[in-house]
Amino acid sequence: MRSIVIFDKPDDHKGPYYEEKIFIAPADIDQTYMNIIEKTLEKACQKLGLTTGPVHIEFKIIQDEIFIIEINPRTIGGLCSRSVNFNLFKNSLEEVILNDLVLDKEISINLAANSTGVLMLPIPKEGIFKGIKNLDKTERIKEIINIELSLPIGTYVKKPPFSERYLGFVFASGKTNTATKKALMQADKILEPIIE
Repeated sequence: MRSIVIFDKPDDHKGPYYEEKIFIAPADIDQTYMNIIEKTLEKACQKLGLTTGPVHIEFKIIQDEIFIIEINPRTIGGLCSRSVNFNLFKNSLEEVILNDLVLDKEISINLAANSTGVLMLPIPKEGIFKGIKNLDKTERIKEIINIELSLPIGTYVKKPPFSERYLGFVFASGKTNTATKKALMQADKILEPIIE
């Protein structure tokens, strides 16, 4: 098994359901424990017969114990994959996988940035999506590199667990995970979805 990227989800997620908000990579986990995680996930994949191709795995660490939430034979979904680029030439995640699987050509999987992250804009209430205030102010945050709305204006939206999509995505890249997270949290405070 070759680990491509492991994201941290720094928010304090509590059930019974919640919207995922922020992903940061690379995960702030020391290499010794990273090896334990990879071996645990590899064993789980083998038991399921997933030995070839990309695998998306969600897991949680509680008191140093690894709890697997999901194992799926796919890459990271949707626009989140745009948050990661690899090596000097900024190959996308798709390019890394296609080169590895189709061309049998290995590409460096070192991230092109020290830290990268994405904020998935949550849906605060049910209604018709009219837009988002303070986009220009958010774009001026140093680490923010792109903001992309994923729903057309006029879409009727519902709060979780009934929503199927996010309002949009904010992408950031910083010198450290702390700087990236701070920028995304600042963006989350500044951006104001208009839902009527």
